[in-house]
Amino acid sequence: MFSVLFTKEKEMKSKGIKNLLIDLGGVLINLDRQRCIENFQKLGLRNVEDLLDIHNPNGLLMQQEKGLITPAEFRDGVRKMIGKAVSDIQIDAAWNSFLVDIPTHKLDLLLKLREKYVVYLLSNTNEIHWKWTCKNLFPYRTFKVEDYFEKLRNLYLYGKSRRRLESSFQQ
Repeated sequence: MFSVLFTKEKEMKSKGIKNLLIDLGGVLINLDRQRCIENFQKLGLRNVEDLLDIHNPNGLLMQQEKGLITPAEFRDGVRKMIGKAVSDIQIDAAWNSFLVDIPTHKLDLLLKLREKYVVYLLSNTNEIHWKWTCKNLFPYRTFKVEDYFEKLRNLYLYGKSRRRLESSFQQ
């Protein structure tokens, strides 16, 4: 799907497309939900689906994705769900196991697209995932995350004002 951008380049230029808006999770990053579930279960979390439920706007996951709670509050909520002492490092490792990789061909394509387009990243990822991704998945050759995009927009940074930001993209 992502490589379609490259194959349709002539068509995009002929239509006057100058800017590209790229999503992160499931588009650039390969995800492994089952691995994440298994790692949280190893920590003692019984109802992992409750944590990962994207349809529950009041759940820990969605509150963190929206920037309504801090990473510390997210971790404390996970500890409460587990019912025993678990370190931040253990929680982050289980949580970040959801993220697999960014294939190098996608990173190469982003660099190539940057030569002809203004490339933006718009993501609803959370702070824990974002920091891990910047440290572990974007570094490639001598490049870092800022080299792939003109601007980065992580919606968790907008917290309660996120709704206004989201609606501005729908107009």
